[in-house]
Amino acid sequence: MPALLEHVPVLAGQSPRTASAVGEPRPDDSAPSTKDSVTDSDAPDPGKDGFEVPEKLETSARSVTSFDVGATALAKKPEIPWAVKGPVLAMVIFFEVAVYWNSGLGSIKATIRNKLGINNAQYGVIQSAQSLVNTVVPFFSGAIMDYYGAEISSVVCSTLIFVGYLLAAIGATIDSYPLVVVGEVLAGFGDITVRTSQIKITSHWFAGTHLGLVLGLAISVQRTTGVVSKATAIPIARHSGYHMFFWVALILQAAALAVNVLYFLYERRVPAQFRAVTGRALAAQAKKSGDSTRTGGIKLGFRRFWRSVWLLPAFFWLLILTQLLQNGVVISFQGLSADMVRVTRGTTEKAAGWISAVGQIPVIILTPLTGVFFDRIGFRVHFIALSALGWIVIFCLLGFTGLNPIAVTMLQSLPYAINLIPLQAVIALSVSPLQQGSAQGTYQALVNAGTVIVSVCSGAIQDVSPKGRKNYNNVLIFMLAIKAFDVAAGGLYCLLDLTSLDKILSRSNAQQRAYNDKVHAGELEPAQTPMLEPKRGWTRAALVIILAQCIVAWVVFLKYSV
Repeated sequence: MPALLEHVPVLAGQSPRTASAVGEPRPDDSAPSTKDSVTDSDAPDPGKDGFEVPEKLETSARSVTSFDVGATALAKKPEIPWAVKGPVLAMVIFFEVAVYWNSGLGSIKATIRNKLGINNAQYGVIQSAQSLVNTVVPFFSGAIMDYYGAEISSVVCSTLIFVGYLLAAIGATIDSYPLVVVGEVLAGFGDITVRTSQIKITSHWFAGTHLGLVLGLAISVQRTTGVVSKATAIPIARHSGYHMFFWVALILQAAALAVNVLYFLYERRVPAQFRAVTGRALAAQAKKSGDSTRTGGIKLGFRRFWRSVWLLPAFFWLLILTQLLQNGVVISFQGLSADMVRVTRGTTEKAAGWISAVGQIPVIILTPLTGVFFDRIGFRVHFIALSALGWIVIFCLLGFTGLNPIAVTMLQSLPYAINLIPLQAVIALSVSPLQQGSAQGTYQALVNAGTVIVSVCSGAIQDVSPKGRKNYNNVLIFMLAIKAFDVAAGGLYCLLDLTSLDKILSRSNAQQRAYNDKVHAGELEPAQTPMLEPKRGWTRAALVIILAQCIVAWVVFLKYSV
């Protein structure tokens, strides 16, 4: 077996059947697959896609069947010292610093509408323009990222974002609505790939140790940008023109691009045993060893992605199908929150922007703390339902009470802080590292389709709603209905964690390591985890629904963009 393959991690969450589904020989004493599972005879052979599970990692019927945030392998991974990964932390948390500057657009929504001569639905098009292309791009970028690596993918796509922001800034300067939309769409081609690259990189360097903390720090940096954006949008627009808001985004993206290039150069100087293994490297090793079945390279990129999709576990599909519009609600609400405060409380644009920004300050502190909580205490999946309940309370307080808007925005920081990390961690826990790029890409495509639908529909609903302080009531009712479903979905995840996932979503890192050690020592018999296996029925249904949602997103976007 080539030496390079020794560093490919196999997540400890794979049961013997799941392990065989990703290319590992099935032990004789493993239980047979269910009828709906992908069997050896009909499953795609991942070995033909440029990767394989090393033979050196022995498996038996006692293979560990629980994940440890993408780290605990059947064979130990080399410990990465902080002297090596410390600089990574300092760089990777700034990859998306510019993207979140656009969260301040809502503070100058009225100004943008007046200057560009557009309605609320068309403003929703601007707000969701980056999300539109990301209903399709992630399906391919995930596979390309798995093959070429997250580092080069992030650099290329950061460049696309820079060019897109340049066009949007020029469009705002000349009051051209079409050019602003084109710029935002072009930026969208890079946005989601950079985001997925950031998650993939942090998962490689910090999985099993401080992943929750690092994700929390990255989100804190992004939301710090959002706070500054919302607080300064009105002053910038009044003193320099609203177009300057777009130029600031361009300047920040130039800095983010420089950081991406710096990380790319740094990663090339790191000792080989600490680097992430790419499909391209595995294909090169296979070609060198004379294995012609594993040298297809990027020529078979779509085929590789397609095979990888069929190896994603049933629980992954259940998770994303029950999250169709959930993140779209949160993203859309954050973009509209300042204008909601202005309309429902009768404040000025400037005051609404400041109030909205103040509500983001606790998030900067709470987000990394929640990451530490998940790492040390666990219960990640329980916070999905808790976050949904929190949003329901916030929507009710903002739209149907007269509570002080500062109090509402401060309370809003609680569900906002715990909204994102649990889902990212759950995907990292339930999907093999070999399919992480495809899994994250598929999930992000769904998130972006939902964002387009919710953003544009919210604008359309507002346009036909009564004017005055109740102008957002119907929009909030629309969002309430979606979040009510999320509460039920969160309860389902908790039930499945207990019955079908061997509690992998609720254990802390320390508890998971102790459990894995006992299984390795033969002190415990691993539980069966059928939902962590690929099932063709789930995959077929999910692909049909995802395709339908993407089509709806494009139809809605195109209807209101012209």
